[in-house]
Amino acid sequence: MKSKVIDEQGNATILAAGIAAALALVLGVLLLAASAVIHTHQAQVAADMAAVAGAYAEAEGRFGCPVATQVLEANQAQMLTCDSEGGDVQIQANIGGQVAAARAGQIQETAS
Repeated sequence: MKSKVIDEQGNATILAAGIAAALALVLGVLLLAASAVIHTHQAQVAADMAAVAGAYAEAEGRFGCPVATQVLEANQAQMLTCDSEGGDVQIQANIGGQVAAARAGQIQETAS
């Protein structure tokens, strides 16, 4: 009785290629997630700075939205909305598809 010998040469290469492809896929997903987190934080910081700069300009008697726009542009962010009312400035900014909102204004003193 003759036994059939199955040629298993090259199986390790195929297995290694599959593992490498899986690792590359996982690494790609992790990089996309990290990029989204970084863009979210950058958008929030840019929106916060723009809102504060806009509110400061409003307190000085200037228009806040143009100042806020300059701050956003300096941070490579895109202005989505800017509302200025009663010294308060509300901003929506976009960086890398991530949107953040911020609001800043004068502190109102309360009578005690």
